[in-house]
Order: sequence, then C-alpha cells, then structure tokens
Amino acid sequence: MSFIDQNRVNASLALQRGHYTFPRAVKLREAFENCLHDYYVKASIGGHFEARGLLVTGETRVGKASETVRLVEKFNASMTAMPNGKPGKIIYCKLEGSISWKDLGHKTLEALGYPANPRRTQGEFWNMVRHQCREQGVIRLYYDECQHAFTSGPKVQRKAPRPF
Repeated sequence: MSFIDQNRVNASLALQRGHYTFPRAVKLREAFENCLHDYYVKASIGGHFEARGLLVTGETRVGKASETVRLVEKFNASMTAMPNGKPGKIIYCKLEGSISWKDLGHKTLEALGYPANPRRTQGEFWNMVRHQCREQGVIRLYYDECQHAFTSGPKVQRKAPRPF
C-alpha cells in the first residue's frame, strides 16, 4: 500500500510549477533593469566604476527569491552582450547561517564553478573571484539569505574585501 497518491501528485505538479506574476514583480523588474542599465552605461564609458546593487526585502515566504531567481535566469538566458563583447551573466549564491568574508569568497568561487582549496586566505579567494568574474563575463553576484551572514564573530572577520 502506497502513502503517495500519484494522481494527486500529478495534479499538484502543474499547480506548483505555475508562476503567478504579482504587482511587486513589475517594480522588481524595473529596479533590476535600472541596475543593468546603469552597469551597461558605466561599462561603456570604461575605467573603474562602482556598480549599483539591489536589495530585496520583505516578509518571509512571499516569493522574493523566486521572483529574483526568475529574473536572473531570464537575463542569463538572454545572452545579452556587454560592452566588452561577452554575454553578461549573473551568478546565484545561497548563503546559510553566519559566515566570514573568507567563507563567502569560497562559496562564491564554488558558485562560479571554480574549485578552490579552502586553506587559501581571504585575499586569495577574493582575487580569484574577481579574476573568474572577469573571465566568465559575470556582471552581478546574487546572494540569497544575506540577513544571516556577518551577524556574529569578531569585527575583523566581518571586514569587507576590496571591491571588484
């Protein structure tokens, strides 16, 4: 005797896979596009610049990550060429619990598909992240569940690495 009703599962799959666009998704897409536009213009000018970030906040379990991941997937699938001629890419990295900048560098390298020895220093990790991002055409890093990161530990452990 099975405890799983396969007919019920099949009916539920279609509902679970469905995507329902909420009004907030329009605002999120607009903010997302503004960040990409800003990046593209600054990259077209050349030289060093600071890219804008996007912070998405809201109640738990309301679809923030789902909507954002959906935008990231659509952007990556679009193969939009950046001023350097490479298709722009956004990397997704989910964080869990309190972590150090060194841990974040290691997790970011893993998300970039680049294996790294965990014995490396924080500086080495972030130099490799910068290099891999340039080589792979990564223009954004999307960190999910950041609210738990860097909330404990010594102050030196939470010190940010230098920007790209």
